[in-house]
Amino acid sequence: MIGGVWMFAAIVTMGSLGTIEDPSDKVKTAIVSMLTVFAAGFVFAWAPLTYVVTTEVPALRLRDASQRTASLVNVLVNFLVSFSIPYLLYEPYAALGSKVGFIFAGILILALVFTYFCVPECKGKSLEQIDRMFNERISLRKFGDYAPEDVKGDEETSEKAVAIIDARHEEKV
Repeated sequence: MIGGVWMFAAIVTMGSLGTIEDPSDKVKTAIVSMLTVFAAGFVFAWAPLTYVVTTEVPALRLRDASQRTASLVNVLVNFLVSFSIPYLLYEPYAALGSKVGFIFAGILILALVFTYFCVPECKGKSLEQIDRMFNERISLRKFGDYAPEDVKGDEETSEKAVAIIDARHEEKV
């Protein structure tokens, strides 16, 4: 979330600087700087998380399909943004210049809201614990508050798993 706020501040600042009539060289430099700050926020915060979230959050049976779907959506959205940017920036089309930052700020607000309400906090949880919390229908906003020992499990299955691990370990010795 911090990275999203960082990117939002940079892109809104860039858009705001673009509203200045007849900008000086310092203002133009500030616009480019804000775009760089935005890009740094994306690279250090959200860009790597795409792969982490799509591989760790979905249920085991859905991980492969989730990763493929996320990758396809990522490529399609990147294409749409790359294709539309020239039409948004230059004449004879929208000619928004750096004011295009306001469009991306709106999209970023939607992304922040989605992230807050739909992406669970999985820090310190194993993939099995995350899967179990989904199966027990624990609210996404409460994932971070659950300690691993708070998650209910089948004690019989856990004992069998320990016995299998012990048996395999003894066979290798």
